[in-house]
Amino acid sequence: MQNLFQKSAFLFLVCSLLSFKSLAQQESTPLVCVNDKENVVSSAMEGEWFSQQEGYTINFKKDTTILEQIPTKYQDFLKDKVIYSAGYITIKSETKVFTENKPYILTVLSGNPHILWFRERDGDPLGDSESFNVFIAIGETTIDDLLYVGGDFNNQPFLRFTRVKK
Repeated sequence: MQNLFQKSAFLFLVCSLLSFKSLAQQESTPLVCVNDKENVVSSAMEGEWFSQQEGYTINFKKDTTILEQIPTKYQDFLKDKVIYSAGYITIKSETKVFTENKPYILTVLSGNPHILWFRERDGDPLGDSESFNVFIAIGETTIDDLLYVGGDFNNQPFLRFTRVKK
């Protein structure tokens, strides 16, 4: 009976260790960008865009190496999401830079293409995140493409941007 108890305890310990190892591996899984040429936003967003309405310029530059920089506190939110694009975003007007070369991720939130970008907070370069919905209407030529940028939620209006350069 004691031998059976020892074997059961040993098997329990082995299974527990394997479970903990599996959980640890899941937590440290690196973020991956899926290159889907059929994803309209991902395939057309790179470049510079201008909004006549507000005088804003947005520039997207793809660079998947930023995925290595994303803090672990965002991993839970991102772990079940497909990342379609990653890189750097700059948002500015003629008189003000709102963000310059900050990491962004394109994913989907509630079925909508969604940009999540990171900024400094309390000395941490990626300590805070902002986000917005985004859509692209493909034109007859790339210069005719239109970018629509909304808010965090679907009840906020969208600004229209025209392509300046790809």
